[in-house]
Amino acid sequence: PLITMATVLHPLITIATVLHPLITMATVLHPLITIATVLHQLIAMATVLHQLITMATVLHPLITMATVLHLLITIATVLHPLITIATVLHPLITMATVCVLEV
Repeated sequence: PLITMATVLHPLITIATVLHPLITMATVLHPLITIATVLHQLIAMATVLHQLITMATVLHPLITMATVLHLLITIATVLHPLITIATVLHPLITMATVCVLEV
C-alpha cells in the first residue's frame, strides 16, 4: 500500500513542485499587473486631457479675437447708417449754410 500511495503521489508531488514557483511568481506579479493596469488608465486619461487642454489653448486666443471682432462689427453696424445719414445731410447743411449767408 505504501508503494501504491507513493506511485500515486509521486506525479502529484512533481506537478506541485513545478507549479509552486509559478504560483509564487504569479502571486508577486498580480499586484504589479494591477498597479500597471491602473497606471495605464490614468496615463490614457491624462493623454486625452492633454489634447483637450492643447485644443483649448489654441482656441482661447481665437475666441478672444472673435469676441473683439464681434464688438467692432456691432459698433460698425450701428455707425454705418448714422454715417450714411451724415453723408446725405452734410452737403444739404453746407448748401443751407451758404444760402443763409448769402441772404
